[in-house]
Amino acid sequence: MTTGTSYTPNGHSIWADHTRLGDERFVALARAVGDSTRRVRPAFCSDAGRRILGRGGVTPDVIVASDTLTTGDLALARASGDVTGEWFVALYHASRDMAPSRPDFVVDERWRELLWLKLQQTKAPVTRRQLDSGSALVRRSLASVASRLAFDDSGSFRRGAPNDQALVAALGYLRRAPSQRRLLALVPASDKTKG
Repeated sequence: MTTGTSYTPNGHSIWADHTRLGDERFVALARAVGDSTRRVRPAFCSDAGRRILGRGGVTPDVIVASDTLTTGDLALARASGDVTGEWFVALYHASRDMAPSRPDFVVDERWRELLWLKLQQTKAPVTRRQLDSGSALVRRSLASVASRLAFDDSGSFRRGAPNDQALVAALGYLRRAPSQRRLLALVPASDKTKG
């Protein structure tokens, strides 16, 4: 599974430009040489029958919808984004002070109250209403920082992995396929976008 951007040694991205159709399928686009218009790329089939788009680029086999924030989470993210330093300092100190002893700890109201106190101490311009409306983001943020502090990066990853939609989808495919050939067969060319 790849979610980053990769480049060739000469600086070209290996990822193909895509546009979505209304039914969540992709159509890959390529810029014509010397022309600013875009055109649909030709499609070919491999010996095994997989669809391959011409002119290079990687086309996703499975598209997983991005995680979405609630309106409250989004408002808090915007407010805390303007004061990133203060937000992370407050998260760090609240998480450190709570010091979970077990990986299955629960972020409850006491954690949010402590974060509110730490935000006030750092003079972050986040309102109580914004903090309360972004409760899911607060829970995930505190859990992530506390897990990292108490149980290292792998503990933080294990705690957050079940909430990562792309990772959960990828692991689901891997569990159903004992080999690479079977894995590729799970995603037929006509149904590449369901995840």
